[in-house]
Amino acid sequence: MEFIPTSSKALNTLMDGWIRGGINTIYGEARTGKSTLIMDAILNSYEPDNSKQVFLILDTESGFNLDRLEILAKQRKINLDDLLGPVDPETKRRVGGRVKVCSVGSFDDQHETIKIWEKEIQKNSWQPAILAVDSFVNFYHQSLCNVPPQYMGNQARIQQGRLATETVHLLSLAQRYNSAVLLVSWVKSKLGRKLKQKESDVESDIEAGFGCIEFNMIGGPRLEYMSKVLLRLYRAQRRTIAAVLLKHLNKPTDYYTWFAITSDGIEDVLDKEKNRIERIEVLLDQIRNKEAKYEGVQL
Repeated sequence: MEFIPTSSKALNTLMDGWIRGGINTIYGEARTGKSTLIMDAILNSYEPDNSKQVFLILDTESGFNLDRLEILAKQRKINLDDLLGPVDPETKRRVGGRVKVCSVGSFDDQHETIKIWEKEIQKNSWQPAILAVDSFVNFYHQSLCNVPPQYMGNQARIQQGRLATETVHLLSLAQRYNSAVLLVSWVKSKLGRKLKQKESDVESDIEAGFGCIEFNMIGGPRLEYMSKVLLRLYRAQRRTIAAVLLKHLNKPTDYYTWFAITSDGIEDVLDKEKNRIERIEVLLDQIRNKEAKYEGVQL
């Protein structure tokens, strides 16, 4: 089994890195470093002598910051023209590099783009190292928020079928090209958890996590099942993030460690006490407890 390491020794000890040939899912609240972890994976898997290597990013939130990636790559003395492409004199933006970001505006576009990736890979003889969707559940969530509550259950089942199809397709590409798939998901909101707690009917859960029993993640049971790495992120103070390993093929789960988001990207925290790998029974109980207010968890 091959992995793409992170830039945090503590994270690598926790989970070895991102599994090649499989689905790696990251979820957490806003500002927990999900997109930065994708950028970190790109930089750590970059092979300067492999001109066919590419990184395919599907951006559903118009939030994948290529300027930030350029800064991080420059700090590592990576060839920016190769990774991100030369600067277009008219737009002043870098185009034509190995990092290929596709921004989409609908669930249909997301679905079609994942299909198109396979054709483009074959047409150009690309070797994709990273296949990332940030966020995988944005349009799924939107589609449920736009229907009356009494129809949300049926709508969720339909849309989960589309997510399942996309996940299977991405897994097929990952296995064929030894790529790491990185999918970003969200945490179900407090309102959604309260509604589900009070009602036995899954249609009452308006937060689109229908069928997600074990983890408090949007996306449905298929995403949970097919994820070989499932990493839950919590934000503490001063850009310090707690990473909880909830699922892994061959590493012990229900452990956590810390990493930091800095101007240099992903790093270990300065406090050596926080670089340890520790059990998280109390924290995990609160994650799984439908009555818990996760905002109040003390990390």
